[in-house]
Amino acid sequence: MSPGRYLATVTIGLLSCGPAEPSMTTASPRSGATAEASAHIESSDTIADAAISPSATPASAAPASTTTATAHAPRPAKVRYAVAAMGDSLTDPKSHGGKYLDVLREHCPKSTFDSFGKGGNMVNMMRKRFRRDVYGEADDGPRAERSKYTHVLILGGLGDVLSNETAGRNAEKIAKDIGQMVDWSRERGAKAIVLTLPPWGAMEAYNAEREKITADVNVWIGKAAKEGRIDGSFDTRPHLICNGDEVRLCKKYSLPDGIHWSAEGHRSVGEALYQAMFADCE
Repeated sequence: MSPGRYLATVTIGLLSCGPAEPSMTTASPRSGATAEASAHIESSDTIADAAISPSATPASAAPASTTTATAHAPRPAKVRYAVAAMGDSLTDPKSHGGKYLDVLREHCPKSTFDSFGKGGNMVNMMRKRFRRDVYGEADDGPRAERSKYTHVLILGGLGDVLSNETAGRNAEKIAKDIGQMVDWSRERGAKAIVLTLPPWGAMEAYNAEREKITADVNVWIGKAAKEGRIDGSFDTRPHLICNGDEVRLCKKYSLPDGIHWSAEGHRSVGEALYQAMFADCE
């Protein structure tokens, strides 16, 4: 009989991987503004033909067969993020803040997480310095064509709530200032993720009016995310409370003042933020 020929076929298929859903959002925050952060896998088919030298075979031998082997698909590509974090003392390393960003840096050593936190800032102050600090733009200068950041994190508003009487700050003004920073980020190609105001009810300055402002801002953040007016939101509250007390920081997560986070509090928020938003980082 005619000598047999064996054909081994190996096919590597396209793997589709979707990002994890962040808290309180309908938009995926993982789509980056740079080529590094826009990760995808090209599909390819690899065909290997292995010709086996013919040998004498008895007439009664079974006919040659074709063997097909399917290889495991490649792992999903990792994303290299470039993140700007705008905020107050909770994000400012000079005020013992920003440690939640250190957690992200541990998990994502090839990504960048830059802190633009400044202790004592209300969000109107953040808005005034936002273009200069994050994008290097003068107030009356041209707009940056493209952001060097793929994402912008915004965590602020507690200073405003505490200044409701002295500076006339309210939920509407806080939302407007945060919204302006979101718009500037999106205009330059970055995704804006807004973090909810964390619990702070253990402070002596906490009262019913300020509790309502805090709650109203958080409702606005969640609604804006669902409506697509911001790219994503992250709820800090479940990661900072305990024993069913939703208005106070858990003692192990709080410094004695009842508003700033301990190292454990920063780690709790950082780990949850990593899982929700940046788990595919490199």
